[in-house]
Amino acid sequence: MSDTRGVIRGNVRGVTGTAREDQISTARDHLDAKASHIVEKYGPGPRVHYHIGLFDGDGDEPDATSSNALGTTEAGIEGIRLRITRAQHALVRRAARAWSAEEILRPGAEVIDVGTGLGGGAIHWAERYGVIVWAVTNVASHIAHIERFAAEAGVGDLVRPVLSDARDIPAPGRTIDAAVAMESLCYMPRRLVFGRLAELVRPGGWLCVQDVFLRRPRWQPAFDAYWKTSIGTKDEYVAAARDAGFVLDRDEDVSRWTSEFWVQSMAWAEARIVQLEAQWERDAQLHHRLVESLRWHAGFHRAWRDHAIEVRLLRFQRRG
Repeated sequence: MSDTRGVIRGNVRGVTGTAREDQISTARDHLDAKASHIVEKYGPGPRVHYHIGLFDGDGDEPDATSSNALGTTEAGIEGIRLRITRAQHALVRRAARAWSAEEILRPGAEVIDVGTGLGGGAIHWAERYGVIVWAVTNVASHIAHIERFAAEAGVGDLVRPVLSDARDIPAPGRTIDAAVAMESLCYMPRRLVFGRLAELVRPGGWLCVQDVFLRRPRWQPAFDAYWKTSIGTKDEYVAAARDAGFVLDRDEDVSRWTSEFWVQSMAWAEARIVQLEAQWERDAQLHHRLVESLRWHAGFHRAWRDHAIEVRLLRFQRRG
């Protein structure tokens, strides 16, 4: 890794053969194939997030995220998309407060965004706090999106794309003050990733995590099958981080404000189905995928309602 402009390249680990490596490869292919869908549903940019959203729990723009602000399918597909993206931005703001980002992300600080996706989080941290963000993804096709969106946001000089497996992030040759992972570690082998981050983050630095966590084991097969993840428990994350040298010092449960995300996501799928069915020649494959999405998301809404899966904001400090 260096501070010269351009894409930084590490090891993407394309070799498969073990169950774990196959899961990582499957997740990478899944996210690669979904890029255009992510932009369609969560765009148009420049801050495109691929994670759950926060409804009624942020305190900013209450009319934009309250459950009665826009109905569901009656709001129209653009209204639903706007609700979802505003809720995603609300979650990022809530996470920033939970992690005391104003204190730990000082202008000029060096930050790693682990599993950056299309760069939404990296762009937010750079834009809001003036930090240099190493935006790490193992999906080659996402790099062009990250570069384009960062340029649109005016932070192309601060967001540095890194094409690498999170287990092998190249050393920057300089101090990393914090690492942030927004709903990305659920795709990764946490113990190995935490170990690598402990080598990169300075003593006294920070690891900030937003993720979904398993509370009832029976939901693991369904969740992992649909999202191509390897969902874990909070205790597993905390233990793996501790063994790597990170100590948990903040833990906030925001689950109660996230279940509405599934209602809105289903409404968006329903609205897209209506659009497709009005077309003379419709995309049969897309139609099938949206119908399946409705079925699965209804199940995930039940899991959230029954507290089988939770959403938490964790902050760890690197021991020094």
